[in-house]
Amino acid sequence: AINNQHTHENHHQDDVVGSREASRMVGLAMSTLEKRRRTGDGPPFIRLSTRKTGYRLSDLQAWLAERARTPVA
Repeated sequence: AINNQHTHENHHQDDVVGSREASRMVGLAMSTLEKRRRTGDGPPFIRLSTRKTGYRLSDLQAWLAERARTPVA
C-alpha cells in the first residue's frame, strides 16, 4: 500500500493502493487495468504523480460490486 505500513488484512476503506496491488485485487493484468483507465472503463483512480497512479480500496470494491452477476440456472 502507498503511504502506509498496513498489510492487506489491515487496509481501511480510504487507503490507497498502487496499480500492482489494485490489479491483483480486481484480477486484471496491470496492462489491462491501464487500458481500462485510458478508456474510462476501469475503477476510479487517483493521479498521485506523473508516473504514479493510486486506487482507493472503497473504489475498487464498489467497481467490483457493480460488475457482480447472478448466475442463471
